[in-house]
Amino acid sequence: FGGRDPKAITLNVNVEMNGSLKIVKTSEDGVVSGVRFRVTGNGVDTTVQTGSDGTITIPNLQAGSKLTITELDVKDKYVTPKSQTVTIEANKTATVTFSNILKKWNGHDHKSGQRNRDCPGRRIPCRRGLRCVSRE
Repeated sequence: FGGRDPKAITLNVNVEMNGSLKIVKTSEDGVVSGVRFRVTGNGVDTTVQTGSDGTITIPNLQAGSKLTITELDVKDKYVTPKSQTVTIEANKTATVTFSNILKKWNGHDHKSGQRNRDCPGRRIPCRRGLRCVSRE
């Protein structure tokens, strides 16, 4: 600088602070791959799908965003999980877990009023006079 004092320099840096969303899928029968979810809120409206490990991470979401996650195309053999809402925090990962619980079925003999053997995983007659009733 040739013996002179350096001049002051001002530098303004605009840093965006984003966060991530991780969706974790579990299931009583182990089916977790390829499950679709819809994520909506704060300008976000996207559909994502879990990988073979049952997870999906969505990076670079705006901090402060309130997002609703809904599982799509739930098979009839499962109790439909409720949608979940999270708020994204800067430099953090918000995690939501969705569990598929198999519907439980009981046989009930309407003539005698007694419960009978478990029915298959569908609403079908087990035998004459016996019908399957869901216990969701």
